[in-house]
Amino acid sequence: MILKTKIQITNTVRPICLWNFDSDANLDRVSGTEAMAVGFGLVDNHTRTDELQEVRLPIRGHKECYLSKRNFFGKYLRPGDNFCAGFMNGTTVCNGDSGGSLSVEKNGRWFIRGIVSFGMAKNVMFEGEERSFCHPNHYSLFADVASYVDWIVEKSRLNSF
Repeated sequence: MILKTKIQITNTVRPICLWNFDSDANLDRVSGTEAMAVGFGLVDNHTRTDELQEVRLPIRGHKECYLSKRNFFGKYLRPGDNFCAGFMNGTTVCNGDSGGSLSVEKNGRWFIRGIVSFGMAKNVMFEGEERSFCHPNHYSLFADVASYVDWIVEKSRLNSF
């Protein structure tokens, strides 16, 4: 792809490869793989940060995800559209991370597999009022980029950036 405008590569803006592993497009083949999410979302004390955060999360299979919280994932989990990743130990993506990448390293290169979508919410008293924050003890949902690679390639050929 050739861009009309030069992109400034910085500590927070980097190129990434599109998922191109046809054999691994099936989520079952990458279930358990460690991936890295990055973002400027809320940190432990429910405050924003100006420092880019990163967290390593295992990709979870649809069945494991669904069985972890049937009411939630039964409503929102859509195989072929999204998947879940994470731990149930307080390590997760949070408010403000949506739209960030979930990437997998293969052979020294980074490939985007998911885009942070959302997860379960937890109501917390914060600064004297009840607010809704990410639930740190449940998996989060990610848009499945592997399912949209053909669409992304088609749209990027039609449009000049």
